[in-house]
Amino acid sequence: MEIFRPLHQELVARWEILRAPKAGWEKKFFAAAELFCFPVSFLTIFVLLPLTTSARHLGYDLPAWLVNWAEPILLSAAVGYLTNWLAIKMLFHPYEPISWIPFWKQGLVPRNRAEIARACGQQVGTLLLQPEALANEICEELSHFLANPVFLRTTTDRLQEFLQTHEGDFVKFLLPLAEKNLEDTLESVITPANLQRLWDQEFQPLLQKPEFRANTAKLLMTAFRECAPQLSSVIYRNMEEYLQEHLTWVLRPAIPLVLAYITPETIQHQVEIALAKEENQELLREKIGQFGEFLQKWLQSPEGQLKLREVSSYSKGRLAERLQLYLRGLLPEVVHQATASPALWNWLEQEGLPSLRTQIISFVQENRETIIERLNIAQRIENAINQQDIRQFHRMVDHVAAQHLGAIQVLGYFLGALIGFFNLFH
Repeated sequence: MEIFRPLHQELVARWEILRAPKAGWEKKFFAAAELFCFPVSFLTIFVLLPLTTSARHLGYDLPAWLVNWAEPILLSAAVGYLTNWLAIKMLFHPYEPISWIPFWKQGLVPRNRAEIARACGQQVGTLLLQPEALANEICEELSHFLANPVFLRTTTDRLQEFLQTHEGDFVKFLLPLAEKNLEDTLESVITPANLQRLWDQEFQPLLQKPEFRANTAKLLMTAFRECAPQLSSVIYRNMEEYLQEHLTWVLRPAIPLVLAYITPETIQHQVEIALAKEENQELLREKIGQFGEFLQKWLQSPEGQLKLREVSSYSKGRLAERLQLYLRGLLPEVVHQATASPALWNWLEQEGLPSLRTQIISFVQENRETIIERLNIAQRIENAINQQDIRQFHRMVDHVAAQHLGAIQVLGYFLGALIGFFNLFH
């Protein structure tokens, strides 16, 4: 039977304890006692008892000391030892139900494993590992772990390595989002209504200010003066062409005389005189104000509204193209500078991660009851016991309690021997 299979392993284990130099005297004592009690008990029951019984039936005379003293004491001791040994073995054996055995078809622990697992889970999960104390300890340990400088440095280094390794992926991810946000921004900002509002609130009031009109007129006059030589040459050529086309052949010989009198220098001089006159500058200032009023009315007309929509659409398209090209060239460099910036990683290590640690601890403390409930320690213990192989569980118990279980068996031997001794005088 399976119950007798590990006997030699137990005996070998006790022998190893006796030979171990570091084993304590208590362990060695009970190991030696088991090595004595176990074979003596089996020999008493299965050898001495059959021999003495057979001798009596056959009429042999046995020594008085054996019949009256040794045999009763040894039998009582063997019964005490083997009873305890069998009771301990029956805690786990048989591992699997045996149908042909009329009673005790399976060991106590295997047969009631589900109930034992449930009870252990409830007791450990509620009494030994109290949820409130466990939650506080988790928060404390998590706080110490997250505050560890080694953790902060390691996390920062690995995050930096990760981001630098995947810079291209981040650019691919960010670029469509940036372009979409850019398009949405341009779509919401550059509209006919906003262009009209810009004109009404900014440009139109500006054109109505005398100082602005005066400054604008002055700038235009200065520009005209700078362009006077080129303008005079253009006027001179156009005048020559006009005379050649429209004068009759009779008057054409006089064209050189006219052109000799009206030269580009003469035209330039007259233009500069005209630009210097105050009345012309005042006229230009008035025209600037009139232009603003005209443009204001025109923008409110259907034609102006149509043109505003065209300008809005064209501006959005051109500006989006330019900004997208700029963004595609700029974004990779920005990402690279960010991932390579010592300031960013110093901030992350010194401020970012400590701040995140505070948020994590605060979250865990606020939700500690939910976290402990979701951990479901009782159920986890129950599942672990149910899923563990019963043989492995038996070996684990033996590893922890073998000395004490052996002591119970040895104690049964000596108590049995003591009872057998007292029964001699009964």
